[in-house]
Formats: sequence, structure tokens, C-alpha cells
Amino acid sequence: MNKQIAYINQSQSVGLDIIRFSSAQLVIWGHLLNYYFGYHNSPASLLGNGKLFIQNLGVVVFFILSGYLIGHSVLRQHKKNAEHPFLEYFIDRFSRIYVTLVPCLLLIVSIDYANISLSDSYAYLNSYDLFHFLGSFLMLQDFPYEIFDGVTSFGSARPLWTLAVEWWLYLAIGWCILCFPSEKESGALYFVVLSFFLIVPFYNIYGGRGNGIGLLFIFSAFSLWCKYNIRIFKLTNLHLFLILLVFIALTINRFVKVGYFYDFLGMVLILIDFLVTISILSNLNIFNNQYPLLKLLAGSSYALYITHYSIIDLYMKNFKINNMIIDLIVPYSISMVIAILVWLLFDRHYRIVSMKLKSLLSRKLKPVLIKFK
Repeated sequence: MNKQIAYINQSQSVGLDIIRFSSAQLVIWGHLLNYYFGYHNSPASLLGNGKLFIQNLGVVVFFILSGYLIGHSVLRQHKKNAEHPFLEYFIDRFSRIYVTLVPCLLLIVSIDYANISLSDSYAYLNSYDLFHFLGSFLMLQDFPYEIFDGVTSFGSARPLWTLAVEWWLYLAIGWCILCFPSEKESGALYFVVLSFFLIVPFYNIYGGRGNGIGLLFIFSAFSLWCKYNIRIFKLTNLHLFLILLVFIALTINRFVKVGYFYDFLGMVLILIDFLVTISILSNLNIFNNQYPLLKLLAGSSYALYITHYSIIDLYMKNFKINNMIIDLIVPYSISMVIAILVWLLFDRHYRIVSMKLKSLLSRKLKPVLIKFK
């Protein structure tokens, strides 16, 4: 396997941070504008009349970005030839997700409790209980085919539906590649576990809330394999830039025509735009320095994505004064500050948690570990 598979250069890293931050901003501003102006009058709708909401574009880009990075993570883990490759991969993903999710869920418990205490119009009372809290913690919210019937996102944490989809995609892709049985091994356990992991991804491949957004994630994840194993011809940056302009034009034309961002062909066009952009950045050295502020803002995007909706709902239901500038800037600023604090206190330490968990399993549980290989 090519040694460069796990490598992201400085220009690409900065570009990915810009994309991550921009996506989160599209989501929070889309929800802010919807809350203040109302769904059908919101400037977040690029075409008006409830069409092409910018927050949906942000979600699409988040899925593409996550898929691309998971592709890197899986291929890097595969290259290491570790004794328990899937277990190490699982610990990395678990730490990345839950180090931030747990404090954010507890924060949402407090935010929603304040909302319930102050407002008679809290809309999520039916899902504000221990049952839905545990369901969201275990990534069972909106599980398809009524297997866990009635479980939806906890309280006002509406964006958590996307996190559950991504979690099961993480597991399915990691298991599929890292645990593929050899000729001497029985594939029975492999396919049983893979079948369970694929329930949510399969539902979101042919439909689901994002209209096939799960398949977009998979395309993005496996784009790296294609890049390093299917080399037809090499393109210069000029060629790539011209291709990017053409596909941006096709993307805009498609979305204007269909009127919504969860259109599968349109999402594939965004994926192509993304991959061409990353390819251009791989050949450039325009970002040679570290950018701490960008790293901070991009790093806090995960916590921002989870918590912003609850903060906006609390403010708009109880503190709105019908001054557009104040009513947009105050909940936005609070959301950003809280997200940055979560990143500083928890999120940025997930690698330390991951290493400690691996060390603990290696020392204490090695005799009883199933050998995932």
C-alpha cells in the first residue's frame, strides 16, 4: 500500500479546517435565521419559499468531510498491521466521538431544563427523558425498521440524527476493511457483525432522512482507495482548476433546478468539487504556517454542531427581543463560546483518552480480548 495514503500535507490540513469551520457556520446560521424569520421567510433559504437551506448544505459537506477523514483513518490503521486493528480503530473513533458527546449531552440536559422551566412552548418534552438520553448516548436515535421503535434525538438536540448515521458508518467501514477474514478463517462472525453494523448505513444508502447521504459518505471514504489504486492520468493544477469551475457550475445548476440540497446527484457533484479542491491543495504550498485561531475554530465545530440548536431554542423561546442584530448575535456568540470551551476542556484531549484506553486494554484485558484480525 502506498506510503502516502495516511499523509495530509499542510495546505490540505488548512483547507480541511476551513471546510470544517465553514460547514458548521452554515448549519448554525441556517438554524438562527430560520428561528428568527420563520421557516418560509428565512434568508437561509437561498431560493426562498423554503428551498435550498444553507444548513442542509452544511450537513452534506460534513458527511463528505467525515467520510474522507474516515477513509484516511481506516487505511492508516490497515497499514499499521496491528494485532487488533479494528479494536484500535474503534477506540480511536469512540474517543473522538464520546469525549465531546458526553459533556455536550449533559449540557443539553441543563439547557433544556432551563427551557422547560422558563417556557410553556418547549417542543421536545416527549423526548426529554432518560430513555431518549440513553438512546442518543448509544447512537440508537431514529434507528430504522422500527428495531428500536420510538427512540429519537434527546430533547432539543435535533442535529444528533446525523451523528448516529455517521457512527454506524464508522463501524461498518472499519469492520469491513480491518476485519476481512483470510482464506483460513470462517467468515460467519464477520458477516453477522457486518450485517448489524450495516443496518443504519443501508437505510441511509437508498433513502433515509438525508436521501442517500450514507452512500455519499461511503463514496467519500473510498475515494482515497481509488486515488491510490486507479491512476489513469496525472492532471496539472490548471487542469484541475478548470475541472473544478465546470463542476461548480454543474453543481449550482443542479441545485437551482431541483430546489433542495438533499438531492443525491447534487450531493455527488459537491463530493467531486471537494475531491478536486483537495487534489489542488495537495500540489500547493500556500499554507506553510500553523494557524492556531483556525485550528481552534475548526476544532470546536463538533461541539458547536451538537449544542447550538438547544442554545438557539432556549434564547428564541425566552429571550428574543425582536431586534435582529441582538437576536442573532447573542445566541450565536453564546454558542461559539460554549463550543470553544468544550473543545478546550474536553474535545482536544481525545487522543490522550484514546491512548490511555489502548494502554488499559493492553495491560488488563489482553488475555480475554477477541483477536480481531
